[in-house]
Amino acid sequence: MRGCTVGASAVTVYAGFDRSPEELGITNTTTFIGGRGSQDEEYEATRMLGCREETGLAMTCYTRMDSGFSPPGTTQAALIMLQYAEPWFHVPPEAYTAEKYKAADAMLARAETVYPGLRDHLEEMEISTPITHLRYLGHPGGAFYGFDQYVKDSASFVSPKPPVDGLYLAGAWAASGGFQPTLDSGVRAARQVLKHLGK
Repeated sequence: MRGCTVGASAVTVYAGFDRSPEELGITNTTTFIGGRGSQDEEYEATRMLGCREETGLAMTCYTRMDSGFSPPGTTQAALIMLQYAEPWFHVPPEAYTAEKYKAADAMLARAETVYPGLRDHLEEMEISTPITHLRYLGHPGGAFYGFDQYVKDSASFVSPKPPVDGLYLAGAWAASGGFQPTLDSGVRAARQVLKHLGK
């Protein structure tokens, strides 16, 4: 863990709309909305407060995956923007709510570049920030992907032998973060245990 740094968290807008995905023009389960800058600029924007034009977003429409996810004629979706916790630590408590709504509004405006008029049909909204993720996940910095990811840390370059005999690590903090990589790390750890036990 020497040399590891806490990874990114996110600002997430959980939104309910009063129209079906088809009526909103949403034809895909997940839509990536790229930032308007280089990859370096997009990365730097994750370390700044707010939704900047360099920031990339993803929108996942849960109702597109499962039509029963929300009542007929409605849509549930989430917009996510990676962001480190550090700038949020400096927001005074009395300004926190306004700052998170400002970020959410900018994210919805960016989503409207793909889905015009989206905000006109917004019925409900909850917003989480890195502070929210920190509070409910208990992870440093609210980092749900674990440590920052570098090529040198990939499974191709890291020894599968545990640093302490009999200790096996799995999860976002032990391997690449994200849903599938986290599951894969559990499978790898289980295989190591079985090998250690001679099975």
